[in-house]
Amino acid sequence: KKRLKTSKDSVYQAIKKLENTYVIYTLKHDEKKLQKIYFKDFGLRNNLCISKDFSHLFENLVLSELFKFKEEFFYNKYFNFYSQISKIAYISSPTLDIDLIKLRAKKILPKALELGIFHVIFITLSSEDSFF
Repeated sequence: KKRLKTSKDSVYQAIKKLENTYVIYTLKHDEKKLQKIYFKDFGLRNNLCISKDFSHLFENLVLSELFKFKEEFFYNKYFNFYSQISKIAYISSPTLDIDLIKLRAKKILPKALELGIFHVIFITLSSEDSFF
């Protein structure tokens, strides 16, 4: 079994190069030095990734659409994406039903208010509703 050895610095350098050439983009965590990586080309993502998890692909698709607003987005354990400028948070889940969305909304409302977020948008494939 052969293994490829590479340094942490080489990985960070490669990620930065891919970001500079618009192959990927990174999303920063709001409190930690963590980042999530998203692909601009879904076909490339699907060819490179072993896991074909649709929820991750859906999350990537949603963020690609949000970048059209030309805002900086962050993430945390409560929200997939949120903008400190427009005060809007987004939660993407392709399969959440209305009852689960309402339950989750009640749980995250205090955190949204703490961050100064006044609108939380749930993006799904199967449900549409307004509440609160």
